[in-house]
Amino acid sequence: MRHDRLGWYLWPIISAVLGNAPAVLGGGQLDGSAQFGEAQLSVRFTTAASKVAALSPLAVTLQVANVGAVPLTIPVAKDGAPTGWIAHLVGPGSEQMECSPLQVGVQRHAREMVLEPGQETNGSGLLLSAGQPGGYVFPQEGRYTLRVTYTGSSGSVSLAGELQIDVTEGAADTRALVSLLGPIGIDLFGLDRIRAERDPDFRVLGSVKLLMHVIACESGEIFDPQTERGSRYHRVHAQLDDLLVRYPETEYSGFLARYLGLHAMKAYERKHSTSTPLAHETASSDGALAHLELAANRATWPLHASLAALGDLHVLRRDWESVARTSGRLRAIGAPGGTEGATRLDTRASKYRAKTDTSRREGPADEP
Repeated sequence: MRHDRLGWYLWPIISAVLGNAPAVLGGGQLDGSAQFGEAQLSVRFTTAASKVAALSPLAVTLQVANVGAVPLTIPVAKDGAPTGWIAHLVGPGSEQMECSPLQVGVQRHAREMVLEPGQETNGSGLLLSAGQPGGYVFPQEGRYTLRVTYTGSSGSVSLAGELQIDVTEGAADTRALVSLLGPIGIDLFGLDRIRAERDPDFRVLGSVKLLMHVIACESGEIFDPQTERGSRYHRVHAQLDDLLVRYPETEYSGFLARYLGLHAMKAYERKHSTSTPLAHETASSDGALAHLELAANRATWPLHASLAALGDLHVLRRDWESVARTSGRLRAIGAPGGTEGATRLDTRASKYRAKTDTSRREGPADEP
């Protein structure tokens, strides 16, 4: 197994002033608008569900539209999804928390985008971690009240209304998995083990950091197990692989599968693209395929990332029929991630196929 670049992906918490809009019970959508000079924007926040299990993440949709008469500049992530959202929650015990939706590509690929009049952009995020030092956003069952603030390049907008999220008791397997991830996260990030032994909240922090790292992983990386750092990553991957076998149906199983599949694919790609592979490498595409198919078939968020990774592996395996099917699944998602992902996959497959056909040599592939 290989590991992605170390990155904790704990998004900064920023403060905002909330409005005094009335509550909207049972809704899954919040809207707001604001005018900044001649620029006017409309914003929308939508949750995938109004009921989730404890310790589970909640997928949300983020949308910003330019409804004014002049161009509007907004901050966006790698895939063009708007950033700058903060969810303000009140738990069943009146505890108050803040949570930034987890979005892929924000830390390393943040940029600005100009929306022309009438243009909009949208994307998805994941509510997972809240508060300090960083626990789960829904740690226990009960009713949570959620309000949202959007901060763009021109200023902040408090969305009207509230959403009520009913949190049910989490599944036993999910609770067991989360508990076992804590020590692995402590190990991976080199956190204080002595403190973790006596502080349950610190162990929770270890599992949250690990899951955020796993979920935000965009590509695999190779580490030499002969080094201390590489040895730690290989140890962690082996532990995660074992947990995935033991708990294949939890809320986080698809994320673990995609993460492990990305690293297995990277190792396989390197083994077959160099004449001097590392002595320890025994990479095969079979493990990567099993993991990435599991992630894609479970519609693991963001789905376009799971499908894009699976498509890349099909290209390496020269499985052109599977490439075409995966491209079709990406196009069915639509913008912003699916359409672009399908175009990128088709382009890569075309170039790779032409290269291997021209060279008339055995390329980096297992026969599918």
